[in-house]
Amino acid sequence: KVNLITNDSDAPTSGRLCYIGTNNLQAGALCADLVRKALPDGGKVAVFVGSLQKNNAQLRCLGLVEDLLDVRLDIDEKEIVKELSQDRAGEKYTVLVPQVDDQDPEKAKANALAVIKEHPDVACMVGLFAGNGPACLEAVKEAGKEGEIKIVAFDDHPATIAGIEEGDIYGTILQAPYDYGFES
Repeated sequence: KVNLITNDSDAPTSGRLCYIGTNNLQAGALCADLVRKALPDGGKVAVFVGSLQKNNAQLRCLGLVEDLLDVRLDIDEKEIVKELSQDRAGEKYTVLVPQVDDQDPEKAKANALAVIKEHPDVACMVGLFAGNGPACLEAVKEAGKEGEIKIVAFDDHPATIAGIEEGDIYGTILQAPYDYGFES
């Protein structure tokens, strides 16, 4: 019975008045762009995310898959999680099923280590939530795969920024939370 404005993570079925924040489909496409720059010859890409129940995560994943594989998945937003529950291969890249960690840092690292073990040829790890990039970096270092596995992150977690400065993380996608508040 009141006007609702959402920011950062959209709530499209809430009856909200408007959403102010990142276009997460485009943010996923920007991640795909970084992956292409990090792996110009292609390769296997693992995706890590805190939750696939949130609209922002679903759209980031979808944007990454569609842009990196140059496909358009004409699906209803309610079907995104189902569509992402399979590995997808394109001409140069294969995107593995997203690994969900429920925003638990230990589980995030365990997921990354499990992917490295199960897919020793993984060439890039993409972390779509702030904690995923640092967890991927820890796993890559623990597995002794520095320089072999590229990491693309999201947000400006201090460990992500340090990883970029040290050359261990290829790059990150940043949002503009100050602007969300200002516009709200």
